[in-house]
Amino acid sequence: MKNVTKGRIEELIREKLAFIFEREINDRDLKFFSITEVLLSKDGNRADIYYDIYIQESNQEEIKRKLDKISGYLRKRIGNVIKIRKAPSFTFILDKRVEMEENIENILKKDKD
Repeated sequence: MKNVTKGRIEELIREKLAFIFEREINDRDLKFFSITEVLLSKDGNRADIYYDIYIQESNQEEIKRKLDKISGYLRKRIGNVIKIRKAPSFTFILDKRVEMEENIENILKKDKD
């Protein structure tokens, strides 16, 4: 995989993680979120996994705790699935961009009125 670009590896990780969560993870709390973006560090040792939660009533801290708990398993699975020499460690980050965009839209609507 030497010739594969960083962006392609990020996309592969995102796709494969989504598949693993859909097919292998049987935790109800982890069924109501999506991976929005994967950003790989320059050296490829770390990957920031940005995610969004579908259900507002869900416990964000509990979901984060569960994601952190299974990150080692996910790292191993990703290393096996996409056949890279060393799979990156994962850091899960709640993606607040959608929420921020909604807030900006609401502010703009208020200004129009």
